[in-house]
Amino acid sequence: MSEMTKHVGTISQDVGEMQNSMNTMNESLLRMEKSIHGMGQTFGQGSKQFQQMNPTGMMQQVLPGKEQRTR
Repeated sequence: MSEMTKHVGTISQDVGEMQNSMNTMNESLLRMEKSIHGMGQTFGQGSKQFQQMNPTGMMQQVLPGKEQRTR
C-alpha cells in the first residue's frame, strides 16, 4: 500500500507540473497572438499610408514588366 501511495504521489506531482507547463504555454500563445495582431495593424496602417502617398499608381513606372500608362 505504501508503494502505491508513493506512485500516486509521483503521478500527482507530474500532473501538477504538466498543468504548470500548459498554463505557461497558454500565456505564451496569448502574448504571441497579441503581437501578431499588433503586427497586422502596423502593416495595415503602413499599407494605407503607402496607398495615400501613391494614389495614381506612380509605382507602375518602377515595376519590371509593366508598361507605362499615358494620359
